[in-house]
Formats: sequence, structure tokens, C-alpha cells
Amino acid sequence: DPDRHSVRRQFVDVLLKLRRGADALQSLEILQAASPQDAELLFMSGRCQEDLGQFTKAASVYLTSVEQDTHRIESYSRLAHLLRARFVLPFDAAEKGKGADGKVAVTDASLAGTEDSLRTRLVNLPNDATARDQADVVMEAMVDWNQESPEALVVRGRYRRDRGQLTDGSADVAHALDLA
Repeated sequence: DPDRHSVRRQFVDVLLKLRRGADALQSLEILQAASPQDAELLFMSGRCQEDLGQFTKAASVYLTSVEQDTHRIESYSRLAHLLRARFVLPFDAAEKGKGADGKVAVTDASLAGTEDSLRTRLVNLPNDATARDQADVVMEAMVDWNQESPEALVVRGRYRRDRGQLTDGSADVAHALDLA
């Protein structure tokens, strides 16, 4: 029933806050059947996958969420977090190979796409790029496509601070304050 979609979204949000990803996925499947390309629903699905320990799937869903809405800052943030903290890649082995050393190699040139997308930027990294290199690309793309967003700058500023890039992180936060 379409009239219940807003209630179902709220229910999913509550379940995610309670870290009940498996239960939330059931309702998300119904919502996604009606709106399969909805970036918010994709983000929620990524959160569910994280709660279930399916980190590679979560990264893939976050990447798709960004592709559907380049202004969804939390999708970039979660994707970069998974890349850096869990060393997962948003591509499965068939799409982009990963050796035991955690390095990636492009195995399917068709993934590169034709336009400037996050997926294109990730696939076009050098063959010896790591998941952490990909996280850096995610953060740069986020700001490139959200240049007037104080939130994007603050998120990248925190990311840079956590990597020990204090000067760059401070500059991002200062720029965010100028925009706010």
C-alpha cells in the first residue's frame, strides 16, 4: 500500500537505530520494489548490510546510492569509512580484482563508464591502488560534487584530521565556516 510507505520508512529508521538490520531489510525490500533507485533507501540498505557484517555489499550499495544522488553526503562518508576501516572494496571480485595483499587491479574495463562518476574514478585508479586510496578518491569526489556544501567540507575535514592531515583538515573546516 503506497500510503504506508512513509510509515514504513520511519519504521526502518527506528530499526536501524536499534541496530536491527535484518528486520529493517524486510521492510526495505518492500520500499525498494516501489522505488529501486531511491538514494535514501539505498543508503538505509547499506546500513543494514553493515549491521549484518556484509561490508563489501554495504560498500557496493553506498556506491550505488552516491550514483543516484551525488548530494547524499552520508553515503560518501559511510563508503569511505568502510574502505579505510574494513579494507573492503565496492566491487566484487568479478568486477575488480583484489589480491591477498589488499591491492586492486582493474579486470573489467567496461566498469569505467563514459562520464565522470565515482565508479569511473575508482576504476581508473592505478592497479596498485589500495582500499585506502579509494577512500581518498571518495572524499575528493564528495567535495568536487558538493563544493558549496559546508557539510561535505566538514566531513572531509574530519576525514583528513583522522589521517593526520591537520592543516588540510583545518582548511576544510575553515572553508565550511565561510560558506555557512
